[in-house]
Amino acid sequence: MTSGPASIRPDSILWRRFAGGTPGGSHLREELVLPLPALRRQGGARLAIVARAATAPGAPLGISIDGDPPSRLDLAPGRPVWLAMAPRDVDGAEVALRPSAPVALDGVLVAPRAETARAATAGLAAALLTLALLRARVVREAVGLGLFAAGLLALGSVPTWLLLAWPAPTTLVRLALPLATMAVGLVAALRQGPRRFAARTALLIAAGALGCWVRASLLPSAGSWDVDYWRTAMLEGSRHGIARAYGGPDDVPPGHLAAQLRGRERVSAPRVLDRPIVVNYPPLAVVLWTASWELARRWAPRLDPLEAQALATKIPSLVGDLAAIAVLLWIHRARPWRAATLAALYWATPVSWLNSAAQGFQDGAYAPLLVVALAAAAAGHAFWAGATLGAAAMIKLPALLVAPAVAAALVARGRGATGLALAAAGGLAAIAAVFLPFALAGT
Repeated sequence: MTSGPASIRPDSILWRRFAGGTPGGSHLREELVLPLPALRRQGGARLAIVARAATAPGAPLGISIDGDPPSRLDLAPGRPVWLAMAPRDVDGAEVALRPSAPVALDGVLVAPRAETARAATAGLAAALLTLALLRARVVREAVGLGLFAAGLLALGSVPTWLLLAWPAPTTLVRLALPLATMAVGLVAALRQGPRRFAARTALLIAAGALGCWVRASLLPSAGSWDVDYWRTAMLEGSRHGIARAYGGPDDVPPGHLAAQLRGRERVSAPRVLDRPIVVNYPPLAVVLWTASWELARRWAPRLDPLEAQALATKIPSLVGDLAAIAVLLWIHRARPWRAATLAALYWATPVSWLNSAAQGFQDGAYAPLLVVALAAAAAGHAFWAGATLGAAAMIKLPALLVAPAVAAALVARGRGATGLALAAAGGLAAIAAVFLPFALAGT
């Protein structure tokens, strides 16, 4: 799904959006810039131009990739002229075409390197799922559901920029093959055994794949404008250490802490993104962001710096979404179908990914902790319920809105004043532990 040349022609979506072309070709008189987002550049890629001189025969076409000095391209009517794109670690490309005389541009061909590692990972996931189903179901039903999963994974692996070449044959084939695989697998599963089981399992597989695809697409996006605040906290924690993420000891002179807390005096505002931005989130959120930034720098080299930073601010919420699934499966473990359905609904619907993967807010990071705190309170574990709630509040303060529910659960359990006191002690202990490094550093 990811290898082989793809043709972007004048009747494609990309052409109409960026080149203003018509089915008969696009006559260029001024510079044209074609962006190719998420094009795999590690190991190199190739680009071909299909064009002809519109007025002056032999007029060259200038082409610049990624802002490099333009190269002179001698046009060969009707034949593609191939260029090698320099390999680089960051994905994506920006191709600028600069005609010296009017040029009739008939198409652009892009030949990326095959995504071998991604294909192997997708194949292994489908194989493991099929083996798991073989233990519980008949062979044809399990293989059918495995084929459905394989086609779904292949469909989700089609690079987004290839879809912009629609309705080119290369795009149609890349979509038709996995869709046909999904259809064949689903029909085989439905015809073999109980249709209800096959249909529900297929829906669960689809929900899992959809949630993964949406998050993979949205995590590097810019997110809400609040991401700038979180990026500042993350970069400050990475540069100066967690304990100095809010500033150094001199930023809080003796006797001024109360005035700063009440907003009567300005607090430290590092200048990170060409403007002063205050770090205003609780410490545990800063710790999570800083740790995520270290992971992003190591494991996401194909993203440009801004995308990697946006990704890092969203990793805690992504981990929270995974933890939420684990919590739902554990709470409803006595009814596996209910547990799987609730987990799939949370994972696949916007209630989880719109807030976290798209916008970058931290609600998904602490939501599972709130559920654990409520479960602990319902079981009568007052101290641990309070400690978990306190940890959640150190990610985002609205977690404290669940405190009355935790207290009510403890009272209903018969813990009374003793339970409430233990919960308060657990919450204060968790908060004190999170703030301790900052207190020791004098910040």
